[in-house]
Amino acid sequence: MVVTGIPKKALIICLMFACVLSGCQADNENSQSNDTISLSSSQQGKLATGTVECLFTESGIIYTREDILYYFDADTQYSVALCSKGNCTHTDEECDAWIVYEKLLSVYNDRIYYIAHSDKNMNFVIKSRDMMGTDEKTEAELDAQYFGTDVWVYGNYIFVAAYTDVSDSFDAETKESDSSKSILFAINLDNDEVKQAAVSDQIETTGVFVLNGYDGKNINIYRTFDKKSFSYDIAQGILSEDEKQTDILGGKSIIDANPDGCTYYVSTNGYMYGCNSVSGDIMQLDITSGSENVVYSPQSAGDNAWGAGITTVGDKGILLDVRDKDTGKIIHYFYFDPQDCKLSEIKSDFTEDYRNIGVDSAGNMGFVYSYPVDMKEEQTSYSGKFELRYMSLESFLNGGNDYSIVY
Repeated sequence: MVVTGIPKKALIICLMFACVLSGCQADNENSQSNDTISLSSSQQGKLATGTVECLFTESGIIYTREDILYYFDADTQYSVALCSKGNCTHTDEECDAWIVYEKLLSVYNDRIYYIAHSDKNMNFVIKSRDMMGTDEKTEAELDAQYFGTDVWVYGNYIFVAAYTDVSDSFDAETKESDSSKSILFAINLDNDEVKQAAVSDQIETTGVFVLNGYDGKNINIYRTFDKKSFSYDIAQGILSEDEKQTDILGGKSIIDANPDGCTYYVSTNGYMYGCNSVSGDIMQLDITSGSENVVYSPQSAGDNAWGAGITTVGDKGILLDVRDKDTGKIIHYFYFDPQDCKLSEIKSDFTEDYRNIGVDSAGNMGFVYSYPVDMKEEQTSYSGKFELRYMSLESFLNGGNDYSIVY
């Protein structure tokens, strides 16, 4: 439910939210202190894109709808526009919650960070704003004019992959240029310092770099065009080629499609997941050792399936939605815990609902999904009403179907 006016119920929610911001929040393991809101650990690492952009905190979700920023509180199950104005309709640029952006990046120390175009030139900038939209700042400028989708967040660091102006020397087939390059920027949110963590001659909107491991000091960076691995010391800003890691991952297909084997394209901290193009098996790749394991095999399970939707949950866990090869209907939901290599099937009214079209994105406490309210059984296309729903991870894993309507 979205609260857009200031009725009594909305006022109560706003006061509760203000209480969270002023120090009444429960302990948050990813906050810099107990009285700040920061990004959930489930989104530490690659930020996924879906039907709706979400930043999960430990207490709720920050999202946009029609250029307005909202906060959904998981406990009260209400959404409020992040606006401090009384009697605001939350419909235009006069609203404090109005935002012009390319991608939401992070929540850190009670500020929302996002990437946007500079007001002065063609470069991209990192901006931030407080939770009620009354204080907006340009934190850093990136020497790049094009941005795809790739962003990683590790605590107070944001990594953004972008590329410089493509000149006449750009070769569309090789994706290379004499004067253009892809850059992985490292932005320190504590002091707004910007460093170039890595550079590539390959020009792509996504998949030029893969960040797939963080030990609290060093980030593992994989460069796709030459299949080289690097270690980046984020405190010192020093990039070193990791020849051992390059050898370990040398025969693996990461991002680049492999028609005869597995392509890995989803990363968690220390692991990557992908699909075997021949068998349809869902595979796990251990970044450190290079070992590969079958997470789910359609053939072994006797399923008429190929591949699965993969959603990261927490630091290393994943949710799998397995679909029928012919109809596209979801036939299984699995939760995979890499700590004990256990694959658990989840059965509930939620998983058995024919309107279920998959999980959009997840946080530590739960996930959101788009729900086609009026879809009929066996309907092959749908253009009707959707609801964005939230379900707690606890309810899901225990076979429940309790949900809240975000909007």
